[in-house]
Amino acid sequence: MEVTLLVPGYATPIWFLKILEHRLRKDGEQTEIVKLPRYGMGDIKSSAAILKKRIDYWKDKSTSIDIIGYSLGGVIAKYCLKYLGSGKDIRLLFHLCVPQGGIITGLPLLTAPCLTTKAGRQIFIGSRFMESLTQQQGNSVKEIAIYAKGDLMLIPTGCRIVEGGKNICLRWPIMGTLGHWVVPFSSQVYELIKAEKERYKEKSKTG
Repeated sequence: MEVTLLVPGYATPIWFLKILEHRLRKDGEQTEIVKLPRYGMGDIKSSAAILKKRIDYWKDKSTSIDIIGYSLGGVIAKYCLKYLGSGKDIRLLFHLCVPQGGIITGLPLLTAPCLTTKAGRQIFIGSRFMESLTQQQGNSVKEIAIYAKGDLMLIPTGCRIVEGGKNICLRWPIMGTLGHWVVPFSSQVYELIKAEKERYKEKSKTG
């Protein structure tokens, strides 16, 4: 049984990832949207500990575990894999619109509210948390980043790229913050995830 865990982003409700989850289930996968404390606005380390518990629950019940992290969810997943020892249990890590190295600011009107939360302060570029996360040695998990070119929630633009992984830029006509919020609902994004999963399985068979 293949399992995919979906990790929501900052202040992201569970329903936001439901369409993507439904598409994965139609392919016969077992899925779970990880419920984060305080909608992911609390300490990223605490959210990562919740994710680790779900990985530990599924690892003996599945043939493989993939993770799809949306926005801040990708940072939570990366912390879990690098610092909490879960890297050995994960096959693929998908990043959907994830600020890999932290952000200077998202939508300017959201900057001040973000600073009032633990996760909001941790995710800013140059924070001790992000510096530690980006300096930590990488893991053996294959990482794939998918992001919209005009995403104004992820500034600087270089923060969208995952070092040492595969990066897929969606050159949509949709610009600004809308691109950030549309990605989880996109059938194109789902097809890209599905293709990467199949590609990895084929590569594993041929050795």
